Order: sequence, then C-alpha cells, then structure tokens
Amino acid sequence: MDLQGHDHSFHSLLQVAVARLLGYHWPDQEKDGLDALCDRDGIVCIPPVGGEQPAADRLRALLAAAYGKKWKGTTEGELLAAAGFAGKSLDEWLRDGFFEQHCKLFHHRPFIWHVWDGRKKDGFHALVNYHKLDHKLLEKLTFTTLGGWIQQMRQAVKRDEATAEAGSRRRSTSRSGSRRSSKARTRTTSSSAGSRWRSSRSAGSPT
Repeated sequence: MDLQGHDHSFHSLLQVAVARLLGYHWPDQEKDGLDALCDRDGIVCIPPVGGEQPAADRLRALLAAAYGKKWKGTTEGELLAAAGFAGKSLDEWLRDGFFEQHCKLFHHRPFIWHVWDGRKKDGFHALVNYHKLDHKLLEKLTFTTLGGWIQQMRQAVKRDEATAEAGSRRRSTSRSGSRRSSKARTRTTSSSAGSRWRSSRSAGSPT
C-alpha cells in the first residue's frame, strides 16, 4: 500500500494512515484520492462528537480507500497485529496504543497529539494535528469539541435518569396492582368462607 507516495514498513502503516486522516502532508506529497477523507481542521475525536463518525470508522474508511481492491476482511486485523494489538479493535488501538507508538516512531517529537480526560474506555479522547494548532483551533477544541462532548454526557445522564424514573414508576404501579389483587382475593376468600359457615349453620338448625 502507498499512503504518502513512498513505501512504508507494514507495522507503521496505521501511523501513516492516522497522520493522513488528521490532514498531515509530507513535504513532497502530491494530492490524491485520500484528501477527501482527511479532516480539514485537524481535530478527530475518537468517540463520536458533534455528528462526526468515531475515529475508528473514519480511519477504516481511509485505509480501505488506500488499499482499494486489496482491502480484505482480514486486513484490519493484520494491521493491528503488526502494531502489537492482535485480537483488539481499531478503537482500542487509537485509545491505548497509538500515541505511545507515535512518540517512539518519531523520536519523542509527536506531531499528532492525543488529548484526553483520563478515562480510557468511556472518556473524551481527541487526536489533534499539532501543525494546525493555533489559538482559533484551540478554542474550537475547548468550546466546540469538548463542549459538545460534555453536552452529550449531560443528555445521556438525563436519559438515564428518565429511564430509571420510568422504571421506578412501572415497578411501583406493578406492586400497587399486586396489593389490590391480593386484597381482592382475600375478600373473596373471606366472603366464600362466611357463606359456607352460614350455610352450615342453617342446615344444622332444628326445624
């Protein structure tokens, strides 16, 4: 595969693909069909934020386009295995493996930054192209991207609370109905027993 105009060792192809996704261009790189899949502002969130697809889906689409007809169902797994993440997903590699490998590959001079909130599995994670990072982009990252994530989390909490409240009401209604049904059965049983007792008294009375 050729992601930038030069051949790459197989284990670094995911790194090159992420760089292309974030809009990074090598000095001698010419425009190609992958440019349409690259992010324009240089911010790619790993979880879906602001209507954008998760980073893993976007990266997969770019890889498939780069491979063309050579892309197979097993190719993604082979790339992950080459990156030391055999049996894991692109999302897991982006969260847990990409940045450390990126720093090592580029001699601790990363140009793709991994910004996150400290929660690996369900927290905020964004990849940022350092070469595009200016005051305007930093504001977007802070107020639009991170702000959008916070708003999503607040909405999710509200949905969870509404679901929990609805479930509580259903359980309360069910218990109330059960108590009414139990009382009705008790009254019916008592009435039936009273009728049998009166009938027995009547049958045993002297004429």
